[in-house]
Amino acid sequence: MEEILTVDMKRGAAIYLGYELKLTPTELQILAAILEREDGVSSQELLDSLLGDRRITCGNIAVHVCNINKKARMIGGRSIVSDVPGHGYCIAEYL
Repeated sequence: MEEILTVDMKRGAAIYLGYELKLTPTELQILAAILEREDGVSSQELLDSLLGDRRITCGNIAVHVCNINKKARMIGGRSIVSDVPGHGYCIAEYL
């Protein structure tokens, strides 16, 4: 059975419901980091993983997550990343 959501960093692609999400490199890195941790990932941990890009801030991460969800909704009608108040982000429970 095919997985609902996968990220292939070697190819630079995220596949959702069998369709490629057209993500920017930063969005792809953020999604991959969130997928790695079942219990979620804090904004600070995401910032730490993106240290090579000094333009990234917590506010930027929120915008990138919003863009990831917008692109996912165009394919499957639902957001794939959930905001966990006081913690950060995780993959939506229904995935």
